Amino acid sequence: MGRSGSCVRTMPCVTSGEYHDQVWGTPLTDATQIFAQLSLASQQAGVSWRIVWNKRAHYAAAFHDWDMAKVAAMTAADLDLLCDKEGPWAGRLMQNRAKLAAIIHNARQCLAIQGSEPGGLPGFIWRTVCLPDGPETPFDVALDGLERPLARDPASVNNEEDHEAKAYQASFGQTSPFSDALARRLRCPDAASGSAAAATHAPFKYLGSITLQAFMLQCGMLNGHAPSCHCNPRSAAKSAPAATSPRKRSAAARTPSTTGGAKRKKARTTTTDDVFL
Repeated sequence: MGRSGSCVRTMPCVTSGEYHDQVWGTPLTDATQIFAQLSLASQQAGVSWRIVWNKRAHYAAAFHDWDMAKVAAMTAADLDLLCDKEGPWAGRLMQNRAKLAAIIHNARQCLAIQGSEPGGLPGFIWRTVCLPDGPETPFDVALDGLERPLARDPASVNNEEDHEAKAYQASFGQTSPFSDALARRLRCPDAASGSAAAATHAPFKYLGSITLQAFMLQCGMLNGHAPSCHCNPRSAAKSAPAATSPRKRSAAARTPSTTGGAKRKKARTTTTDDVFL
C-alpha cells in the first residue's frame, strides 16, 4: 500500500498508489486543468466516476485538449459529430447530447470568467475556500496574476483521522458549505458581490453541489486526506517545497488501479465511485 496507507485505511474515497499520491487532493491552480476537471465532473451525473475517468483521454481529444477558446467556439455541427452513434466518437465518449453540450456552454462561461476575474478562472474558483484579507497560513494558494497568495480557510484542510466524524463529514462528506457556495456562484454570481464575473457569465450546467464537492476534493480545493497522510499539508512530512506546489497532470496519466472503495454509510445507495472524483 506504500506511502498512502494511513489515508486509505481511514478515508473511503481514495485508493492507494498513484491516484492517491498524485491526483486526489493535490491542488490544481492552472486554468486549463481546472476547466478540464470541471468538464469531466459535469459528465458524472448518474454514472460511475470510473467510467468518466477512464474516458478522460478521449474527452481531451474531442475537446481540443481542453483549450477553452476552441471549446467555446464549437458549433452544433461539432456536437452532431460527437453524438453520431456511427461516428468516430462512438464508444469513446458518453454520447449524451445535453451533457456534451454542457461542456461547450460551460467553456464559454469559464472563458468569460478567465478574462474578467482577478486571477482568472482559478482565482474565481479558489476564492470559495479562501478568506478575504485573512491572515497568512501554511495552506495559502499562490495564483498567476495575483500579487499575493490567497489566504486559504484552514477548515478546507482535513484535521480528522476518522472519516465518519461529524467534523469530517461537515466539510468532506457528500456536500459541504464550500460546495454549496461554489454551486451558488456558478449558477449566477451575485452582482452586488462586486464579482466581475457577475455580468459576464450565465449559469453553469450539470454542476450541482454534490458534483462540485467531488471536484473540489479531487482538485485539492478541499484536502480530505488524513492529517497524518503525506498528501495533507498538515503533515510534518509535507515540509518539503514540493509538498505544496501545484501539480501538472497529463490527460492520459494517473489511472488508479481502482477508483472506488467501500460504500459510504448513507441512507441513499451511493458508492464512492458515484460521489468522489
